[in-house]
Amino acid sequence: PGRFATIIEDTTELRRTAEALKGIEEALERTAEERRRLLEESQVLTEKLRAQSAELEARTPPPAQGDEMPAQELAERVALAEALNAVNHLMSSTLDDEAIMQSTLDEGVRALAADAGAIELREEPDWVVRCQCGLTTADVGRRLSRNEAPNATRATSYRQPFATADMQAAATGVGLASEHALRSVLAVPLLAHEAVTGCLLFYGKGVRVFSDAEIDFGRTLGAIVSLAVENARLREELRRAATAEAQ
Repeated sequence: PGRFATIIEDTTELRRTAEALKGIEEALERTAEERRRLLEESQVLTEKLRAQSAELEARTPPPAQGDEMPAQELAERVALAEALNAVNHLMSSTLDDEAIMQSTLDEGVRALAADAGAIELREEPDWVVRCQCGLTTADVGRRLSRNEAPNATRATSYRQPFATADMQAAATGVGLASEHALRSVLAVPLLAHEAVTGCLLFYGKGVRVFSDAEIDFGRTLGAIVSLAVENARLREELRRAATAEAQ
């Protein structure tokens, strides 16, 4: 009686953590909105490809009358439309971001009739293989220098999808391409807030020229994978911030 005690606690870190959590949650909300926008754009492209397929089919004469419109072009549009439809279902599902990345890569390889594919993420100063299709499981997690990943490195400068019909002639057939005897590539940079965070790559074992429709398809898949990568990063930050707050 007649005495009192004052306990002072510095809550600066707690407040910073709470603010960080709020910022991450807001960023996740923005990516959810971006996901809805990408889904709408992907559906529009799917319908466009389907319409083109129907038009090509109507214009393609029977084999006996000539080959004015190659059947290969028709098959290409159909395959791309089917793949985008499958990816749209993935985006609407409850799959986690890692599963979406791998499934999107698999669908892309199938639709493009590619021999292999990979998702390489930027981890300064290297590139790290996050997902693979048609390569080996041992390649996942592998770190590649700039010289070993010339196509991904080039994507950092281009910030636009690009294709190389013959990597041997372009002197970019090194690293994974050389080890797996890959000759052609379609590379799509993964962007987050204008920064390149990774690269989506589709490979062929022969010399190949990718069509404009295939490059547009790759661009759409790249946007979807970019969003999944960003979501995965934000969720990991959210987990770490929540753990720090609990401590």
